[in-house]
Amino acid sequence: MSKKPAASSSGASKEFEPAGTKSITFDKFKADLTTNDIKHLFGTGTVVFPFGAIDTLSPVRTVGKGRTNITLIESTIVQVDTTPPTPPFASFDKSLSQRNPTAQIHFDPAGYGNTSPWTYIVEFLISVVGTSTFRVSTGPVIASGTGTRTLSGDNRVSVVFSALPSNQQVFAFIEQTSGGSWTWFQTSISFPPLVIEL
Repeated sequence: MSKKPAASSSGASKEFEPAGTKSITFDKFKADLTTNDIKHLFGTGTVVFPFGAIDTLSPVRTVGKGRTNITLIESTIVQVDTTPPTPPFASFDKSLSQRNPTAQIHFDPAGYGNTSPWTYIVEFLISVVGTSTFRVSTGPVIASGTGTRTLSGDNRVSVVFSALPSNQQVFAFIEQTSGGSWTWFQTSISFPPLVIEL
């Protein structure tokens, strides 16, 4: 026999998780790829023109083109009925998890009509309460930006797939190995900025 939901004094059920209302501004998230990093990876110029994302996946859009998709492991809450400017989110808490909490993207370049090798930046937008340690990894090919990261606050966690063939499906993930709670908002895929040599 299942338990009845907790009732308030008026007899109505209590809401388990109210809609999120925290205001979030993504342009204030700390970038881990600086202009100097971009120059080192893609050229020696002094002028950088960023391109917009070719796709962005989030809790309200977890499937992209081709086989591109998001996998969330051990999320404690996935909230999609937020009130703008609060974005939808997935929260994680390692203390409540049997496995390491993880946000992962599978990316299929051919699904976006690409027919030749391109370089892609995959970026996770996360917010960390306190300090947590993450393992950033990719496969089946290695990308720049992998390894261990200790993060706090609002962050952009990036990996760079260089000269990725159009028929090579890949994945990238951030896996929490220690710490408390954190939130994933979205993962974007973009071409690297245009670097003009002067």
